[in-house]
Amino acid sequence: MITSITHKGLRKFYEEGDAALLDRRYLIKIEMIMTALDAITEDKDIIALGKNIHKLKGDYEAYWSLNITGNLRMIFKFERPNIVNLNLVDYH
Repeated sequence: MITSITHKGLRKFYEEGDAALLDRRYLIKIEMIMTALDAITEDKDIIALGKNIHKLKGDYEAYWSLNITGNLRMIFKFERPNIVNLNLVDYH
């Protein structure tokens, strides 16, 4: 379950269904990922999201990353059973 969202646009979309602060080109993918993340309860559920998910290192150690497009990523921490600090970043 998603319990905290850092990115203002993602939070507004998740809580109110308002996508005004998100790039509409990626909205379908963002919505699909958020729906999948909301259902996660175990580590194996994260791995089941597919080949584009991986753990980060360095400043983002303990975060997982999912590719949205190009350099845009959705990152989050998994603190069983919750998804926390969900964010949308260009970290390259």
